[in-house]
Amino acid sequence: MSKFRITTIFPALLLISATSFSQAKPKQNDKPPTQKEMAEMMKEMEQAMKEMSPAEKRMLDSMGVKMPKLNDLPKMSDKQLAAAYQEGGTVIPAKKTTLIASLPKNILSSAALTTYIKNTDQSIALMIKPEAKNIADKIRQQFEKDKYYGAMIASAANGLWT
Repeated sequence: MSKFRITTIFPALLLISATSFSQAKPKQNDKPPTQKEMAEMMKEMEQAMKEMSPAEKRMLDSMGVKMPKLNDLPKMSDKQLAAAYQEGGTVIPAKKTTLIASLPKNILSSAALTTYIKNTDQSIALMIKPEAKNIADKIRQQFEKDKYYGAMIASAANGLWT
């Protein structure tokens, strides 16, 4: 190996290894916020929301960011805050076996599912504008006779319709 390669590669590797070991490690001993601290943070958030201009609020709304309503936020105990803080740092949340066990067992019976689908279909049909339904029906009718792509295009028309 030439001396040039060794003198350029070795310092580069040394620099890369030094920067990778000097990265800040996440703190493991952070304590979860208490109710008092959460109340202070909520006041700060409320103050920041009041200071926002209407243009900033419209911009956030146009990006899909909804402004939170502080009255709708649930009240949590210190124990619940600690549990949420603990779970917030994990990639996969803990299995909530008691919550799962409390779900009704007959929720997906065939009769209940049929009723649910019919009710959902009716409620969605009420939301669809007549113009959109007409366009989807025209697309469906146009490709019903196509022996190769009819099913695929009909599915697309149904998607447009919903």
